[in-house]
Amino acid sequence: VRWLRMGYTNFTEFSKDQEYLISLTREEDGGFDYVEGAIVMGANGCNSNSNGNNWRLSPFKDFPQFEATEDTIFYCLEAGKYYMNSTDQNLVDE
Repeated sequence: VRWLRMGYTNFTEFSKDQEYLISLTREEDGGFDYVEGAIVMGANGCNSNSNGNNWRLSPFKDFPQFEATEDTIFYCLEAGKYYMNSTDQNLVDE
């Protein structure tokens, strides 16, 4: 699996990208096998899971630009592309 996560502070941009990614088909457009969107509430939601918020998301520790207060709302898209029985490394790195 190749996994990608994108963070947003603007809901319009987030929803536009989410709709676009969902509209792609794997066979015709090289789309993803998995697309999920999430709302991340406040500073703890971005940088730790200690408050039980967004328990499925990994922390954003590598993204200092997402420093936030408790009132901040972020949006997150996660996408995955599966490679089954593929030995061609060039295909996986597309």
